[in-house]
Amino acid sequence: MKAANAESRSIYFDLQAGWGVSKHLGGGAATRELASLCSIDAASDVLVAGCGNGFSACALAQSFGCRVIGIDINPAMVEQSAQHAQRLGLTERVAFRDADARALPFPEGQFDVVFSESVNSFIPEPTVALREYSRVLAEAGRVGINECVWLEPPPPGLARYMKRVMGARFLVAGDAWETLLGEAGFMSPTASIHRMTLMGQWKSEMEQLDARQVLRAWLTLPWTIAKDAESRRWLLSTLAAPPAAMRLLRYFGYGLFTATKPPRRTGP
Repeated sequence: MKAANAESRSIYFDLQAGWGVSKHLGGGAATRELASLCSIDAASDVLVAGCGNGFSACALAQSFGCRVIGIDINPAMVEQSAQHAQRLGLTERVAFRDADARALPFPEGQFDVVFSESVNSFIPEPTVALREYSRVLAEAGRVGINECVWLEPPPPGLARYMKRVMGARFLVAGDAWETLLGEAGFMSPTASIHRMTLMGQWKSEMEQLDARQVLRAWLTLPWTIAKDAESRRWLLSTLAAPPAAMRLLRYFGYGLFTATKPPRRTGP
């Protein structure tokens, strides 16, 4: 089962990298809300963990004037992110590198904010990544994550289907992510839970893509499916959906979660 989940996860993200597209629920509006909750400003040093195509990292630098480093475990995404920053003339304020969120190549206390969207649900041990976020944050630094959640417990068949197709473990909205943040050493967690709509999600994704990227994504998909057997198997697995998938929007949404790194204890 672990091997199958790892395969699904790899195919899902490799397809996104091939399309030049990375997704998170809520799109740009969710990114802006999360940035506000994290109090990002021009003086902030921000780490974007799981930068995808670089849209959010560049949007933060453009909107707030902050300095941003984005990391991703997929080298193709890192390359596309760097190209995106170059097109926007942001290379002096935004940089990207290959890295695993569970073993960040940065010293303690380097960042004011760690920002992560639709990443931690896909990590087998999310608390390990959350502890790394805490390590590289300065005292009183903020972590902000956007994660897909179940708005209410889903039918077992639907939960198994989403895990098979996306390779992620989605938690039920409530206090699950807040508990994990506490276990990682953070304090004062907050949560903002949102429902999703198909039209709203489509609009949010189009906001992140220009016409060239949309054309590339649509042209790349059939070619990838035609030439790659694993991608064909993944596509067939998405078609084998349970009846409850028709009611996905009843159960599925996203949460914006923040927390603060506590000050270091001094004295006895």
